[in-house]
Amino acid sequence: MSRTARVKPQKVVYYGENNVARSLFVFRYKESIYLAYLTGQNKPGTFSLTKSDDGFSFTQFDTVATLVYRGERYNLSLGRNFRVIDRQDKPRLSFEVGTGKDQRLFVADMTFVSSWKVTEEISTKVSPAVIYRNWRGDEWLVGGTGKLQLAKKQGDAWSKAKTILASREGKFDDQPLTYHHLFESDSGVFLLYHSAHPFIIGAAVLDKTQLDTVSWR
Repeated sequence: MSRTARVKPQKVVYYGENNVARSLFVFRYKESIYLAYLTGQNKPGTFSLTKSDDGFSFTQFDTVATLVYRGERYNLSLGRNFRVIDRQDKPRLSFEVGTGKDQRLFVADMTFVSSWKVTEEISTKVSPAVIYRNWRGDEWLVGGTGKLQLAKKQGDAWSKAKTILASREGKFDDQPLTYHHLFESDSGVFLLYHSAHPFIIGAAVLDKTQLDTVSWR
């Protein structure tokens, strides 16, 4: 018997002219799952949260959540490609704003479940992308469209982007690749991606210490 996710309290919410809620990102913290989203009821610089302890029933927060950028609340409706990296302490969020030469990647850390703060702003042509920090504290920029690339943080700068995965002739992923998700396991860092085929996800395992080393694909 299947179970249907539900939000409590149940009520209709609207976002803009499309009359729908816009999902932003999902994250895990202390054994609970949180869904962040926007509705037409959110004032600029705020967003809504729901929480689930079992993955099926969600309870809506009574208070709104905020993300702070340069001391001011940031309007998340301006962002896209929201990605979360789960970490043992607190999750890390990245999202993109702007296009072309003005494209930037914002990195935000959670100060509290309903309070986030932008800690870094990066000019990058790699999109979509996330920031990954390994157990040694090394930080890597991972992502891309067409080819999957990464760059390593060196001091206050980033190294030149390096291609780690490309399409393979005669395989299911023989078309341009697009970054999908990144998560850590005991075996290494799993990198998920997709190609032109809409129903197949590709996967690779990267070395936890040296992320540009592909140990399995």
